[in-house]
Parts: sequence; structure tokens; C-alpha cells
Amino acid sequence: PAGITTPGRPGWHIECSAMSWKHLGETFDIHGGGIDLVFPHHENEIAQSCCAFGASRMANVWMHNGFLQVEGEKMSKSLGNFVTIHELLRTDKFGGRKWPGEALRLAMLRTHYRQPIDWTVKALEEAHSTCAEWYLNSYNADLGADAPDEVIDALLDDLNIHAAFTAMHELNRDARKGDRTAAAKLREMNLSKLFGKTAFEKVVCLATGADKDEALEPYRGTGCWWVED
Repeated sequence: PAGITTPGRPGWHIECSAMSWKHLGETFDIHGGGIDLVFPHHENEIAQSCCAFGASRMANVWMHNGFLQVEGEKMSKSLGNFVTIHELLRTDKFGGRKWPGEALRLAMLRTHYRQPIDWTVKALEEAHSTCAEWYLNSYNADLGADAPDEVIDALLDDLNIHAAFTAMHELNRDARKGDRTAAAKLREMNLSKLFGKTAFEKVVCLATGADKDEALEPYRGTGCWWVED
């Protein structure tokens, strides 16, 4: 390129500008990355792309995530605390047990994306218990409810997870007291907006008694008030 014939490869800054342009265009909507990449990588990307295309910006929104920690320490292979999602789902490497995907997602979502995530066994246990109770209190609610405005508004505010989950907990509290409207809204978030249909159907099996032992197994040891260990 540019008349350079010496074998080699481009540096990683220009590499990312080139890939972004090829697949997303001269200007695109969202660019993400770790907080440690703000300088020099992302600043270089911006300078390169804006100069190359005569644009005032490379991406409309930049979202930088915080670091990932494990039990208060930085995750790294050298410390021996490196764990993958596959290992969490399929092995007992972390916490002595396998973890269902919905518990992993909630544990991660509870922290705002710009803040560091501390991946702990306690956090997974709490997330697992929360998932299970939300499901139980909404599995037989009416379908077709609108997603709660307070949850959607919170997520539109730079993914304000704290406010969104506060609203979810309030819906769960009301659903447990017998509020069918709250239960329907909670089910709408559980089923299609947050965790997915497969996980929800597992709890329907659990609550209705179909294949109860198999459905119940992932929820043992979570501290849920409705599970007998």
C-alpha cells in the first residue's frame, strides 16, 4: 500500500481503522473497547480515520468497559484465576459447580459497563437466586405485556443498569404479592428482553412439576426461598 513494497504488516492502529471502514463505513454508530484502549489506540484510530475521510468523527458513540476482576484480583493466566464462559457453563472450575447462562448474564449485567466487574462466587449465587425468583413469580403471567417504561428509560440512559434492576426488583416484589400486571411485565422482561426463552421454559417445567428433578438441579444451593436442598 502507498508504494511500500517491504514485506510486513500494518500496525494495529491503522489495522483497526481499515477494518472499521471496510465493514462499517467511514462513520458508524458505536465503537466499543476496554478503558485501557482510550489512549493511544482509540485516539489514533480517530485521527487516522478522520484524516483519511475528511470526517469530523469516526464513531457517533464510544463505549469503554471497565476491567474484569476475579475475587478482587485482576483476571490473568499468570495468577491462575483465568476462567472462560465455556468453563463456567460446563465445568465446576469456579465455585465447585456449573452455572446456568442466565445467572452469568445477570451477574455481568448488574455492573454498569464502564465500571470494573468483580467476578465472585457470591455474586453468581446472588444472581442465580434472583433469576430463579423472578422466573417463579412470573412464569404463569399473561403474555403480551409491554416492557416496563421505567426499565426501558433506564437502559436508554447510558445503560443505567442500577435503575433498571431496581425497577425489576419492584416488579418482582409486586408480582409476589399477587399483582398480575407486574407479573406480566416481569415475564415480558424475563422471556424476551433479558434472559431468553430457553431459560424461562426450564423454570416453567420446574414450577409445573414436569421433569422437576432435572429442572430443579441448576437452582439447588442458590438460597432461593422456594428450593429445598
